[in-house]
Amino acid sequence: MKKPGLLFYLCGAAILLSAQASACGESLYRVGKGVAYRDYSAPLPGKILMVATTSSHQEMAKILAASGHDVHVVDSADDIAMELAAAEHEFDLVMAMYQEHAAVHAQTSRGAAAPAFLPVADADRDELDRARALNRHALSSDNRVKAFLRAIHRSLLESGRV
Repeated sequence: MKKPGLLFYLCGAAILLSAQASACGESLYRVGKGVAYRDYSAPLPGKILMVATTSSHQEMAKILAASGHDVHVVDSADDIAMELAAAEHEFDLVMAMYQEHAAVHAQTSRGAAAPAFLPVADADRDELDRARALNRHALSSDNRVKAFLRAIHRSLLESGRV
């Protein structure tokens, strides 16, 4: 009877190692399954002026900046004109709550090339419909980060400024 060759032992070792590797991968998969952290990147970064009146607005500004957008934050819509005048480059987009749309329009219409306005409505459905009349990509305040990035991207594309 002939003894098993080297190929037989190598195949056996490969089978054993692959079985252990899949078991290891399964346990790592289960450990990582509960992690909720996501890192987003903006495919078309723009220069955004954001009116952030609350801590959640400021947190969203940080997330948008981390995704690649150049985000400048002001405390109220009344500060937009000052920020527009002080900026080295023109802004592509202004983000603010829908209730501030009149003040945003008054502040941005003074320049030659007004930035696009992306309103964010409260969770009220009627307000969201009115905001979408200004910009069809308007957001609700309860949207997730991915929806914000998508709306910003589409608004930047439509404005033709980027």
